[in-house]
Amino acid sequence: MKRLRHALRHAFAVDPPGPAEPSPAEREIVERLCGEVVRRQMTMPALLALELSRPLNYLSAQAMHFFQPLAGVLVKPGDWDRFAGFLEKRGSIEHLLLRLEALEAERSGGAVAGTGDSGAASQGTAPGEAAPSAAGRPDDDAPPPADPARLLSDRNEL
Repeated sequence: MKRLRHALRHAFAVDPPGPAEPSPAEREIVERLCGEVVRRQMTMPALLALELSRPLNYLSAQAMHFFQPLAGVLVKPGDWDRFAGFLEKRGSIEHLLLRLEALEAERSGGAVAGTGDSGAASQGTAPGEAAPSAAGRPDDDAPPPADPARLLSDRNEL
């Protein structure tokens, strides 16, 4: 009886709430995966897919174990198993979401800051000052402003 009680003591234990903390080997795999998603500019679809799959977190990890022999042709089997093991943790999806958002913020923050400074430097003005030649003149490449009345009339003709 004592052995049965000891076996059932943690039968229904769940992971603590919040993001799961990956091991160093899992962290390397997660960083590589998230970096590749951000590099390919697929952050928003990945975030959407992760949010939708959150209730099926453990089931998707089991599916990864099932498909491991097929995936072993493309991916190192050890990495595949480690990532599947990480997905079995309750907070793994939360960790992936936070990491993707952080990497996307770094990528978009660096791109915005880089374009603003280089544009001002090419005009010979200090950062934050407007270029004198562009003030008051619309860009030649910019489309003309849309007329709301014309847009509504075009829609009604369809």
